[in-house]
Amino acid sequence: MNGGVEELLHCNAIRMKKLFLIGCFLLVGLTAQAQSKEWLTKSWQIDVEAMRAVLQTRLTEDPNYANLAEGDRILALKTALQKIEGIKVAYQADGSYTSETSKGLKKGTWKADFESQKVTVVLEDKTQIFDILQLTAHQLVLRTDKGMLLYFKPLS
Repeated sequence: MNGGVEELLHCNAIRMKKLFLIGCFLLVGLTAQAQSKEWLTKSWQIDVEAMRAVLQTRLTEDPNYANLAEGDRILALKTALQKIEGIKVAYQADGSYTSETSKGLKKGTWKADFESQKVTVVLEDKTQIFDILQLTAHQLVLRTDKGMLLYFKPLS
């Protein structure tokens, strides 16, 4: 009789440990998602220095620009950097989104799926889905559907 009780207690102890571990994994996952949302919900500006390498690679590897003379390539890089310099985006906790570029201010909405590492932005009936490659309190790196990397830093 004692053997049956001990076995039952042992099985219950194993079940409790499994439930505890599952709860810990869920808590860690929810905490990471909450932290990610907290990090994302702020104003960001394009990181011009980080984007310099992205644009240089594009000018070198893209067939549309590969045949440019060195002076033209330098001018194209300078022009591109000046054009992106003022880009700012803001992800608000309520799901609203703003984007400020040389073309003006646009408003929309956003939604993130941190499990799949994607953020969806809807601006003027146009939906864009970005892969979140890196998200910390100090850097946001997104990849567009065309494979271009976008580096952001918190708006200072």
